[in-house]
Amino acid sequence: MELQRGYNPGALGLYQVASGRIRIGEVASASAGTVNVAVLPAGALIVNTLVEIEEAFNCGSPVLQVGKNASVDDLVPSASITEGTPAFYANGTPVIARVTEETTVKAKLSRTGAAGTTGIANVMVFYVRVQEA
Repeated sequence: MELQRGYNPGALGLYQVASGRIRIGEVASASAGTVNVAVLPAGALIVNTLVEIEEAFNCGSPVLQVGKNASVDDLVPSASITEGTPAFYANGTPVIARVTEETTVKAKLSRTGAAGTTGIANVMVFYVRVQEA
């Protein structure tokens, strides 16, 4: 896993991108795994989230989803991603949300069927840090 932070995540008013990557080999168990892909600072206003399937996942029925909630699906749900086709994917309706404390964005990959040997996804969370009350 490559966990990266924005250029200056604490700066107010700057449009920033926090990004990370998930590879098929990083999935902890044979059928599912979750990795941290970005850490957002308190006060971040998420304006969009993109998933790039850089290399198609070849495992049996792969399911990739991205989120900051317990289900790891509130930013880009699995229905918005075609894991076997390299392309850029986003939630049909962008999720705009403010985080009040440092927040970890995760990617969850699960599958049914055969184990995979290829698959890379990049996750990009676009945000602006706004003044807190």
